[in-house]
Parts: sequence; structure tokens; C-alpha cells
Amino acid sequence: MPTPSQATPLDELLRDHGVRRVVVTGSATEYCVDSTSRSALSCSCDLVLVADVRARAR
Repeated sequence: MPTPSQATPLDELLRDHGVRRVVVTGSATEYCVDSTSRSALSCSCDLVLVADVRARAR
């Protein structure tokens, strides 16, 4: 399964705009948030994972 930076021009856009920090939020931590976070780290970006915004099973 491709990561967000492989399946989209995300990596190129971040580099072209000089983005150094990525803030990640989301509701599907099992895949989407996890893969986006790993992708941001592989692009040498600083990562901020907003844990309080994630959905939780009750």
C-alpha cells in the first residue's frame, strides 16, 4: 500500500513550499494517521501528532 507521499505529490509540495513541520490529526489511527505520520518523518519533517483530536472506541 503506498504512503501519502508516494501516492500524491505531497512530498514535492512540502519541499517546494519550504514546509518543515507537519501537524497530523485524524480519526483512523490504525492506518491513515500512522502512515501519514511515518511519511512526514521520512521526508525529514518535524512531526506534531495531535492526540486529543483522534477518535476513540468506547
